Order: sequence, then C-alpha cells, then structure tokens
Amino acid sequence: MSHAIALNNYLQAQQKLNLLTIEESCAGPSHAVTWTVTYRLDGEALGTGSGPQKWQAKDAAAKEALQKLNQS
Repeated sequence: MSHAIALNNYLQAQQKLNLLTIEESCAGPSHAVTWTVTYRLDGEALGTGSGPQKWQAKDAAAKEALQKLNQS
C-alpha cells in the first residue's frame, strides 16, 4: 500500500480527511521535471516530498506526514 493511501485511510478514520489539502508544483526543463508535493492538515504543513514523477513526490510527502502524525 502506498503511503498516500495509508495517509488517506488514517485521516478518514480520524474524521479529518476534509481538513487535508495538497499543494503540487513542478520545476525544471520538460525532460527533467522535479515535482514537489506538500500535504497540509488544517493549514499546517505535515509533509513535503520531491521526485521526478508526481506519484513519487506524493508518496514521499505522505510518508513524512504519516511519521509526523504518528509522533503526536
């Protein structure tokens, strides 16, 4: 299971999924794009990830967000 799905399931169980926002951006030349994704919960940044493909950036950001949520 991807970290993005795990994050979605976690927030859904906590009834906080509606507070989640995702910011996506890309930079660089078209042959070497770097995606950056940030997950925010009620405006607070939970996790940011980067990668050459959007799914990789989302997964890295979700992993960081899950780690932060599990520490609280």
